[in-house]
Amino acid sequence: MIQKIVAIIILLSVSLLADIKFAQNYEEAIVQAQKENKLLVLTVVSTNCPWCHKLLKETLKDKRVEAIVNKNFIYVVVNKDITNIPNGLSAKLVPATFFLDKNGRKVAQSAIGYWEADDFISYLNDALKKDKRL
Repeated sequence: MIQKIVAIIILLSVSLLADIKFAQNYEEAIVQAQKENKLLVLTVVSTNCPWCHKLLKETLKDKRVEAIVNKNFIYVVVNKDITNIPNGLSAKLVPATFFLDKNGRKVAQSAIGYWEADDFISYLNDALKKDKRL
């Protein structure tokens, strides 16, 4: 129970403090991606993962990352300790970031582990190129 509360507090603090507009869950993210014709970024985290926290608190707070994400993507964070990972996606290591089309199909290579902003931007741009948006 305490683990679930900590996970919820972490996700809420990230969504309240970041300029990225996070979807509340995967289903909402898919609907929003279809409505806005955007790609979807899904990051799987775990409650006690320090690299997950670093990704959420540093990389996703970078103004360049925020600008690219808000313009082109719907972003959702899924905590594997309290929520099932959507079908077809597997995260043995966390953080694991998936780049999906508006129907939930992978469009680019997944980013496994922590990535600094410059590297994460490369993954975002790769997803946009593979989806022919760049």
